[in-house]
Amino acid sequence: MPVSALQLRHRKPADYGVTPGGTTFNRSGAELMRRFANVLRAAMSDANFDNEYVFQYDSADPAVANAGVGISSGSGSVQITINGVATAVTWATSDTNSAGLLAAALNASTDALVKGLITANNLTATITCSSVAAGDYVDVCGTRLTAVAVVPAAIYSNSAINTFLQTGTNAQTAAALAVAINASPGLSRYVYAIDVSNVVRLFARQFVFSGTVTFAWPSSAQGVPGNSLIPSSTAHLACNVSALAAGAFVGVCATTEGVQGNQATIAVSGTGLTVLNAEARLKRGTGLTTGAMIGDA
Repeated sequence: MPVSALQLRHRKPADYGVTPGGTTFNRSGAELMRRFANVLRAAMSDANFDNEYVFQYDSADPAVANAGVGISSGSGSVQITINGVATAVTWATSDTNSAGLLAAALNASTDALVKGLITANNLTATITCSSVAAGDYVDVCGTRLTAVAVVPAAIYSNSAINTFLQTGTNAQTAAALAVAINASPGLSRYVYAIDVSNVVRLFARQFVFSGTVTFAWPSSAQGVPGNSLIPSSTAHLACNVSALAAGAFVGVCATTEGVQGNQATIAVSGTGLTVLNAEARLKRGTGLTTGAMIGDA
């Protein structure tokens, strides 16, 4: 689906939370949009004309850049390095527990090359693709993704949303499913996907950094039926769990959609750590490539 992005510099602080001008977002949904609309209206009516904006539009599907790290039989100091900034914890109790510690440490980073640029989580699940046929589906957080034999030419058209091509190898099907998940306008707010051979690994997307939670895992109050995974009756799309759960993996994703997130580098060190697909940077970020218009509000 197309995306419009607006960055607005305005003279007066905005009230997006309980405390006017505070930095913690604790409003959401329509209320948050109304508050932003008020800021936009105020900027447009400002007689000083000193409110600068940057506007971008792209007809391509937007997606966050992401990467994944696995821990297997870890020990000692385990470390993930983002943009050259190392974040380390001491392995403790289990690989799953240590993955959670690493994710929390990344989210708490105050380094300018990490804070606000990425978030991390170890809530994860997998979907294994095996001889997927047209019509097979998997429900992820209430969104149904359906395998098709032919994808419409316009991938962002309504008929193509939440579909993926099942022709080709199992690995190609997994890659197509990962793209569909990352491009899904509703689902991609909550999860992102990385394909590894014929397996799609899901991670929860969570807006958390510097100890301030600005977005938590979805609840029924936000219109999402938990974090469930429900495959069709066939075994062609096999889910390892019925809901995303803590695992021995750390998912890292950019905080916003766009190709810009692909610039972030990632590396690991310590016993038992590997980056999925041996990637050296976050990947799969798409959208917002058409340039920007800069002007006064």
